[in-house]
Amino acid sequence: MTRPVIITNALTSINNHIIIEHNNYYLSFLQDMFPYFEKYGLINVLPDIISRIELLMNEKESTINELDKALLLDYKVWLLLSKKEYDNAIKKYNKAIRLVENYHNLNEISARSANLLSNIYNNLDYTTGMFYQGIIFLNKKDYKNAASAFDISHSLFKQYLGDDHEYTIFTKKYLYLPILQFF
Repeated sequence: MTRPVIITNALTSINNHIIIEHNNYYLSFLQDMFPYFEKYGLINVLPDIISRIELLMNEKESTINELDKALLLDYKVWLLLSKKEYDNAIKKYNKAIRLVENYHNLNEISARSANLLSNIYNNLDYTTGMFYQGIIFLNKKDYKNAASAFDISHSLFKQYLGDDHEYTIFTKKYLYLPILQFF
């Protein structure tokens, strides 16, 4: 996959030279920037983005909700997975799951919160990236939990996006069915 160099350079420049006037907008910018840079393999930038998100969240604690905290944990897991620290990654994901579920107990479930929770469960089952091309639970040979995490992720996507969503078709065909062969 070729990188859109002009765009990634522009985003990096903006991030390095920005004068922050509205913390919430900048936080959203950083949260959107992380997966973009991860997708194109710009791994040297990701730890800086994570630390900027964390710093910003610590400065503006009052406007941060459980979803923001869970998303930060999801991004921090990337660092753990790049070091193959699967047990710590699972602990962080479980904490992120509790945060989103607590959010659901206090607020109406939104597309954003359902999507985040589904992605976290799916990431427990299947995680891809530049440093790691693997499966957390499968790397640990924990096939039962891999299937369970996928089932939860799939049911959340099915409930909010429908069963014919391309994501559910892809994951069912390429991830879930191969996992079942281990049982």
